[in-house]
Amino acid sequence: MGESSLDTAFMLALEESMLLASGACGLCLAAVWADRPALVAGRTSRVEEEVDLGEAGRRGLEVYRRLSGGGTVYHDPGNLNLTLTLPRRLPVVEAHSLVAGLVARAVGALGLTPRVENEGDVVVGGWKLSGSAVYLAGHATLAHATLLVEADLDAAYATLRPLWSKIAGGEATPSKYRPANLASLSPGVAVGEAREALLAALSSAAPEGALQAGASLLAALHSAAAELEPLYRSGAWRLRGRRRQSFSFRAAARLVGGVLECPYTRGQGTTGPRSARL
Repeated sequence: MGESSLDTAFMLALEESMLLASGACGLCLAAVWADRPALVAGRTSRVEEEVDLGEAGRRGLEVYRRLSGGGTVYHDPGNLNLTLTLPRRLPVVEAHSLVAGLVARAVGALGLTPRVENEGDVVVGGWKLSGSAVYLAGHATLAHATLLVEADLDAAYATLRPLWSKIAGGEATPSKYRPANLASLSPGVAVGEAREALLAALSSAAPEGALQAGASLLAALHSAAAELEPLYRSGAWRLRGRRRQSFSFRAAARLVGGVLECPYTRGQGTTGPRSARL
């Protein structure tokens, strides 16, 4: 599925609903999307160390927190996000390799020669175009990556504080904190073309006979995300990484006549089953 310039909290909630649906219902899901300007911290990030909160406030940038680890990153409509959720628990290194490999394939199709550094960063000529992060939940995997195309890097540099100790300690290569836009390395490439390259990379990697998500499946995931969204707006989660899980898909699904039923639990009760036509 593809989305553009959407609300950050909702899209992070949608990623989680995809992960839960993958684990409970045996689905492989993917999305390519972009959101409004925001800062997105990793699950265990210390926001006060990684973000100039004063500058972020002056620029009107909210800070959100995703499920996966890694550092804080800048999002805006010039930055694409690739999200994959799989119904099996991959080794973390393999999950990084999977999603970074898809981004590298898209970048290569646009005329550049990328390489992967720091486990999941896609780099061209020492400049970082993409970073990845992973989260494992039960028997499911969330792997996602960014792709800088035409992002406001001035805003990123002004609000984010690089952890130079990682470079000094040999934990990462210098490219870790040298972001660049795809459009600056391959003039003429815009967000739309980069999005199509990502979708083509996904399509080429999908198994034969793979199905596209139908409108009803998207509606079910969006409905689930709407219930998760308040968690991503909570100050306790956004700034301190504290949350209480109150939502899960039930481990039950069936496919009858092209209709997937995948109910989920809300609070103490159960909704559904939610029917999603493939």
